[in-house]
Amino acid sequence: MSKEDFKFTFLSKDLVSTLEVPVPIPLKQPLNDFIGQLVTAHNLPCFIENELKEKLDAFVWKHTQQTYEKNVQKKIDEIKKADQASVDSLVDKWSKAFTQEVKTYAKVEAETQEEKFSKVYHALIHSPALDTLLNLEHTYSLTVEDLLRQRDADLGHLQQRQREEMDEAVKTYSNDEVNELAQNHFEQMQMIESKWTKELTNLKDTQKQEFREWVIKVHEDTQSQSKPYIGRMRNISTTLPEADDGERSEATVTMEESAQMKTTHNLRLLCTDILDLCRHKTHTVGGMVIPQPQRLQTAMSLYSNNLCGLILLTDNNLSMYTGLKKHFSRVCEQSTDFHFPDLQQQLTSIEQQLPLRDTSKGNKSSRESKDIGLQTGDF
Repeated sequence: MSKEDFKFTFLSKDLVSTLEVPVPIPLKQPLNDFIGQLVTAHNLPCFIENELKEKLDAFVWKHTQQTYEKNVQKKIDEIKKADQASVDSLVDKWSKAFTQEVKTYAKVEAETQEEKFSKVYHALIHSPALDTLLNLEHTYSLTVEDLLRQRDADLGHLQQRQREEMDEAVKTYSNDEVNELAQNHFEQMQMIESKWTKELTNLKDTQKQEFREWVIKVHEDTQSQSKPYIGRMRNISTTLPEADDGERSEATVTMEESAQMKTTHNLRLLCTDILDLCRHKTHTVGGMVIPQPQRLQTAMSLYSNNLCGLILLTDNNLSMYTGLKKHFSRVCEQSTDFHFPDLQQQLTSIEQQLPLRDTSKGNKSSRESKDIGLQTGDF
């Protein structure tokens, strides 16, 4: 602890007085108590206490920071000159002190269901249950696709019937009657679409809940080495449909670069519809049904620091599904996503974040009065 001279000048009865006292740095006692001692010891007038407190507070803070900086710099210089053993010992002491501080005062947060599921899934996907997990996801996707086929058939039948009714009405009905019929057709279509949307949503929610419960239960079985785990895997594995390989061309290329220190790269080239990489398809190799390579790679990298993904080049309008976006949306609709929000929720989240991005950059443009859209270079 050091002492610094504090000077304070004030006016009393047309007389200019100066108070000069040594102040210990850092000041261990409360500032108000120290000021009270100064007022009593030097018989200071009470009307200067507020100003004295303001000046003294700034003085103490400034010199305390300077003292801490000097001490820190002194320790850093000592560490630079110290041997490795001393540095390791110091690091160990700081690590223990920090850990103890966090354990003592940090708020303990309960593990969320999402965090629990991520750990369990990551553990199972790197275990013998890998094939079963992916096959279960594929089985669920087949159920969703079947419901979508029923929806499309129902809507197609309704559209055909409405088209025939409208063709007949145009020939015999008045304009008002035709308009009324068109309104009825629109309401019927909205009602049927709403019905199927609700059924699809309920099915996906149920599948997601069942899948997560199944994953947790299998993980518990593996920890206890109980037999139901094997039964659950066999039951799921035997429900797979016949395989459909499809048609595509692929080749593996090995590249080497540098003449002195060679670096080897293995590239796998595919010639196929890019959306086939996103679809659930039964894949066979040598007559055996196995998960698709891209789904296997994606599943094993989930909840890790080595994520992988697919880049689709589309337009910058988030509010409309056209071209490749429309086809991609259809592919996403054909299966339940057990790990991420659905496509529409993710796009909605992006739209909500774009205005915040513009505000943070401080360069708002005329886009605020129009539909928000992505611009070249946005991430």
